[in-house]
Amino acid sequence: MKLDDKRILIIGAGEVGTAVAEDLVNRSDPAEIIIHTSRQRTMDMRIGHLKEMTGPRTLLTGSWGDIFAPYELTHRSRSEINDRNVRLALAEFFLQPSGAAQLRRTTIYELISRHRPHIVIDAVNSASVCTYTEDPHQTFGELLDLARGTGGPRTAEAPAELPAVTPDIADVATDALLSLSTPILHRYVDSLRRAMADFQVERFIKVSTTGLGGMGYNCPYTHGSVTEFGLSDALVGKIPLCQPWVRRPASSG
Repeated sequence: MKLDDKRILIIGAGEVGTAVAEDLVNRSDPAEIIIHTSRQRTMDMRIGHLKEMTGPRTLLTGSWGDIFAPYELTHRSRSEINDRNVRLALAEFFLQPSGAAQLRRTTIYELISRHRPHIVIDAVNSASVCTYTEDPHQTFGELLDLARGTGGPRTAEAPAELPAVTPDIADVATDALLSLSTPILHRYVDSLRRAMADFQVERFIKVSTTGLGGMGYNCPYTHGSVTEFGLSDALVGKIPLCQPWVRRPASSG
């Protein structure tokens, strides 16, 4: 595929995303390369680095924010949002059915709508980003306490009485919902597919690894899960998130 005169959106500018961008500008003269990163400082650094090797025919554009979040919250880190109402709104956003209005609210949809790229290259380690945003063990443990009755007024003498929904209970439930990585990835992929169809993206390329190491259970490989040696619970949770995203051509029959 010839890349000259193409607009190329690169999502993620870690080592892999940066190497992809460098290879593009060394091999061809795209009309524009859009670099999207999670943080503004990283975006500025990557754009400055690429400008030193980019020819005059290629426009470099920077963009930043949480690629998995609704666009109105893209510049606010999910792990740093403390407002109870905002966190609840985030949980509702990820768990609601994928209607057209919901899909168009996402950062990935807005990004493709604004830049109209011919090619999208996703170099984000999606499984790690989604899995380590919240601590599921802590939040699920607190939910278990509530289920046992230790988190509220429920007693053995009155088993039918449920704990009152106090602000603390609501916070625990919200944190648990936000620790679920599958709905976050589902919303992202659904929005991506809708944007690709709406704006005629020619090709989508996903650059990633399984994050599990070549030997699986036999390989003591933690991939960022520093609390456990070997295949930790966090890594096991990544397995359903690492299936290849393949875009197959429509059947001619």
